[in-house]
Amino acid sequence: MVKFSLGNLKGSPSFTRAALLGSFFATLGSVSAQTYIDVYPEVTRQIGGVSELNRSAYFGLSHDGEYFDARVPTEEMYDYLIGDLNIRFGRSLGPIRRVAPLSASNEDPKRPGFADPRYVKQRAEGRLRENSRQMIRDFGDNLDVAGHGRDREFPRFMGSFTSEHSSEGGKHHHLPQNIEAASEYALLAMKYGYDDFTRPRYYEPINEPHWSLWGEHLADWHLMVHELFEEELPDVLVGGPCSSVGYMYQNNYRTWNGFREFIDLTEGKLDFYSFHVYDFLRFENDDYIGNIQSGLPLEGVIDLVNNYTVNQYGKETAIVLSEHGGYVTGKSGKSEQDIQNEIADKYFDRNGDDFETVLKKRSITNGNMVRSAIGNTLVFMDNPHTVIKAVPFILLESFAWDPYYYATAYVMQDFRDRSNWVPTENLMFYQLFKDLKGRRVFAASDNPAIQVRAFAERDELYLVLNNLGATPDQLSIRLPEASTYELQRFGRNRDFTPYLVDERIDNAQSITLAGYETVVLMATYPGPIRERMVINEVPYYADETVVAIAEGETETFSIELPDPYDALYATLRIGFRKDPSASREIDATFNGKTISLPIETNVERYDRGSDFATTRMAHIDADLLKENNKVRISFPDDESGTIGSVVLRVVRKVY
Repeated sequence: MVKFSLGNLKGSPSFTRAALLGSFFATLGSVSAQTYIDVYPEVTRQIGGVSELNRSAYFGLSHDGEYFDARVPTEEMYDYLIGDLNIRFGRSLGPIRRVAPLSASNEDPKRPGFADPRYVKQRAEGRLRENSRQMIRDFGDNLDVAGHGRDREFPRFMGSFTSEHSSEGGKHHHLPQNIEAASEYALLAMKYGYDDFTRPRYYEPINEPHWSLWGEHLADWHLMVHELFEEELPDVLVGGPCSSVGYMYQNNYRTWNGFREFIDLTEGKLDFYSFHVYDFLRFENDDYIGNIQSGLPLEGVIDLVNNYTVNQYGKETAIVLSEHGGYVTGKSGKSEQDIQNEIADKYFDRNGDDFETVLKKRSITNGNMVRSAIGNTLVFMDNPHTVIKAVPFILLESFAWDPYYYATAYVMQDFRDRSNWVPTENLMFYQLFKDLKGRRVFAASDNPAIQVRAFAERDELYLVLNNLGATPDQLSIRLPEASTYELQRFGRNRDFTPYLVDERIDNAQSITLAGYETVVLMATYPGPIRERMVINEVPYYADETVVAIAEGETETFSIELPDPYDALYATLRIGFRKDPSASREIDATFNGKTISLPIETNVERYDRGSDFATTRMAHIDADLLKENNKVRISFPDDESGTIGSVVLRVVRKVY
């Protein structure tokens, strides 16, 4: 293998750089039986000006982090989780209630409906204690947590805002009626109940509000909290609506309409907008399929949010995802446990309810959670300019309220012995990514079903390869020869339990990637990896979003691009939705030239009821770019569908 060097390239420097970074994408015309991966460690790849991997943004435990060293049973466990696995923190549920509980909150005698600020301050300050030197050493000036409010977090004397549907199903969802009092109460609790180190950096006033409570009241509450915090506590970013779902394309983008209305009612003013992302899986034909958002469908959702805010408010908006992962929803009345038993009966040596067998069956669910979290996280990594926080829904433990809860890193031995913490396969997410760090470097695949990310730090290159589909793939990898290669593989055994294994290999030119398998390759070089070039990938957005295309019709999208002549190349991204019975194809031209939009091999996995949605990507040569670019889109065979977003990511050389 020829070691990468700009000096190896022929022709003028400007041409060779463009050829270097654009030629590989020209192979995107078809998905072959073998996938080719190109990696250039000496070329730093910025996205929206961001190149450095922010571990705190992606690898947080669903835990508030407060006094964590005192809350784990041993110093060895702390050292393992924080030192060895480099886990950060991510999510706090009920950050106001824990500071000033409902039963301890007094109404202000001078202002009925408001909390007595002196009492709230006294209660809040009374819970503070000094943070350990170890925690401050390990986490710096702030734990970087997203805190979202829980139902009935505010005192009853603030009133209850409900709807005719918010109490359906035996649940009683509500918002505070007196949003001025609730906003002040949240500010007091957040200001005095935390110090600068423990205070959540992101605040969502309510977690997953009921769909019937969306509207002006919810929006006005968020705006009021945002205004108060901006004046009194500007280090805390305020956003919402903390939607329970992220499939904006559902029911032909009707889910998006509710989210868009919230953006408009808050006039795009919040510090971030937020939703949760889950794969909703069902077991059919000996595989897990269903509403799969991780991977390409999620790319289009992220694009849609910012395509809309750029068009409507002239700016990209930050996105926070305080929960993401994967659920098994069951089918035909079968519970998740029914499916586990069905798999165990077929593949396990024995099926029973003893602790070891139950844990093995639970590992099937844990493997699905980790797999979805990986697919999501790799999407977030390629949107670092907008996704500022994304937390896998993996709790440390749930001993106090539900010892059998599935989304935990640890369970009690026999679900009873609190002194004996047993690790679960959910920890594999953090074990797989424990070493990942550095600056993003150029890496690309000719197969849209293989996610590829690469980072370099000193003399080490980290290459992440994730197969979104069930089909094994032979990877041909072109990268500079290294001194040593180590890799970790995360995947699924024949009996649907997950595995995480370490390997040493002699070279990385050819790697077999099993179906649903993720590989993290670490290549170590004899000296520091030099940065010889920096490129920056900047999104430019089409003039319209969520455009229906009727049978036999064509729609044209315009993308304005200043200074197109200094671009190296671009990538066109089209997020769309079609009926599940329709073909998986989409036709497009870019400035009059037909472009290839290859179909990913895992496309059949993410059918859902009335919707099929994904994102297609195509390489665009630099000589096709203009100041005003026209993208004409249609569906083949006289089919209809809806285009959610059209985005052109343009790559320019920084130096």
